[in-house]
Amino acid sequence: MDTDGTRTALTIAREARGWSQRDLAERSGVAQPTLSKAERGLAPLNPGAVDAVARALDVPGDFLTRLAPSLAAASLYVHHRRRASTMTLRVVHQIEAIAQLTANALAVLTEDVDLAPQHKLPSSGTLGADPVRAADTIRATWRIADGPVRHVTGLIESAGVIVVDRDLFSAGQDALSARLAQGPAAMTIVSRGLAPDRLRFTLAHELGHLLLHTTPGEGQEPQADAFAAQLLAPADQIRPELEGLRTTDLERLLTIKERWGISVAALIRRAHQLSTITDRQYREFQIRLGRAGWRQAEPRQPDRELPTTAQRLIALREANGDTVPAMADRAGMTPQQFMDVFLASRSTPRQTLTLRQDPA
Repeated sequence: MDTDGTRTALTIAREARGWSQRDLAERSGVAQPTLSKAERGLAPLNPGAVDAVARALDVPGDFLTRLAPSLAAASLYVHHRRRASTMTLRVVHQIEAIAQLTANALAVLTEDVDLAPQHKLPSSGTLGADPVRAADTIRATWRIADGPVRHVTGLIESAGVIVVDRDLFSAGQDALSARLAQGPAAMTIVSRGLAPDRLRFTLAHELGHLLLHTTPGEGQEPQADAFAAQLLAPADQIRPELEGLRTTDLERLLTIKERWGISVAALIRRAHQLSTITDRQYREFQIRLGRAGWRQAEPRQPDRELPTTAQRLIALREANGDTVPAMADRAGMTPQQFMDVFLASRSTPRQTLTLRQDPA
């Protein structure tokens, strides 16, 4: 058994559950010191312990040995979009482990398949450090028409980024994104259940990370926010609609929201950034949002945008004789886990996305 690889697979699978070593020991019957030695590469698990751990973690029986090399090689720089900055280290590790396992599954789904993206995804950092200019460049080079971006999810997937809508098991985490060494160029995972208006901004924010930032670092969240704001609502186009706002104009803001697919809260921030409202008005708007209960849920949501690339990959493989249980097994997931992650939200594939198998 590859001790280093087993340690990696074991640790990632355990952390993806949000479990400590003690939690896994209680559920598997394998002593915590034994698990600790295995994770540190000091001693491999014996076959009986491997089977017990796999059952406890609800992964295929040979998960630790078969997937160890790919997991060990899948080092990701994960960009987080969080609602709260006080997440525990265990939660951070859980989310990053989920990212590792999702990346592994996407590598399986895209093996021998050319995604044929409609748009080129520039390499990280090549658009410069100015998020506004970067957003303007993307709108120009991807030929996005003036006005609202009609389908943010489809736009991002048309550049070869696979969007995965799945549970991240944390109310403080909206999404994460990463460039990938294997499979698709990049992935964005969004927390299942985000409000549609927040989902659109979050996806644009994550695209900003992928384009602007090579590795995670301090001060990147405001830059990704600035990119998203300019991509979804270019200053010269949205400013006329935000001029002359009064703090009683919530109905007017809802009308603007319906046109642009951006939350009222984001529109208020945009108005403040563009100096069409004062600091005092901005503070009063925040009070009104709270009184209206719109901080938790806003009315007049846009239609929910669903990703389609993963579903099309699965359909392509099924058409060529593959099966969901077989795909799930290669991805290191049970069939139910695989369906929960990739097939829970059925959607109609967008015609702008083309998949073809590479020639043998």
